[in-house]
Amino acid sequence: MSETHLYQLRPRGQSRSAAETGFTPIAAVDREHSDWGGYGPIKRFLLGTTLEEESYYGFLPPDFQPLTGLDAAAVRGLIEPRAGAADVISVSPFFDQMALYLNIVEQTLGSCARGHEAIRECAALVAPEFRVDRDVMTSLDTIFRNCFVAKPAFWAEWLRHAELISGRARDAGTSLGRALHGAASAPTEAALLESLVMDQVASLILWSQPQWIVSACDPMRLPLSRAPIAALIGMADLIVLDALKIAYARSGADQYLATFQQLRNRIAERLASTRAARNG
Repeated sequence: MSETHLYQLRPRGQSRSAAETGFTPIAAVDREHSDWGGYGPIKRFLLGTTLEEESYYGFLPPDFQPLTGLDAAAVRGLIEPRAGAADVISVSPFFDQMALYLNIVEQTLGSCARGHEAIRECAALVAPEFRVDRDVMTSLDTIFRNCFVAKPAFWAEWLRHAELISGRARDAGTSLGRALHGAASAPTEAALLESLVMDQVASLILWSQPQWIVSACDPMRLPLSRAPIAALIGMADLIVLDALKIAYARSGADQYLATFQQLRNRIAERLASTRAARNG
């Protein structure tokens, strides 16, 4: 029988009693240095704990409840009907970001001004055949901020790739190390870039390794992102964009991808006109 173990990364200085009820706090995360988006505490837990093969484990970000509006009881309620057959269960928010971008790598590239080479190199370490300008991810397999639970087998694969990325990036003699640290002019900027890089890992594994069974809790029931564009695009357009990507992923028919790009271009033109009118 599977059980669900919900852990939450705890910011340094936050008392255990301040953690949301029902989540088990684990090792502190420095507010200024991201520790690779929680990679350090997660690694220590996975290597130092005897895991139950059929149980689910989640390591949710410190701000999970504000991001999703979900407490531990709500998360368990979403997971329970999906438990058993799935290897990974997503409780990820940000449907707007899932729908609007081709994939999480394109979304990451669009969210930061620097470090594009590092982002691409890290993606290639996880999924060497992935093409950021062609391959799609959808609301069915995109996960932001490690908002998911998974069985130990998937976490072992996640850890393998996370260690590869971290090891390469921390070595200033590697191309990835030079790209990452060359893009970061301050510790806080480096921490942000490291978090963005690690945020891609779960989605890229799901894209590149079809043996994993993933079940996504409906992200349309969760909050959209805080990106300004989220408030300017209607839900109907987002649903169509996501549906076109799903159709392309399942059929491989180029017309779906072409229609997605055409619709996205029209949305961009509409938004540009709206902004120009406001500024005028």
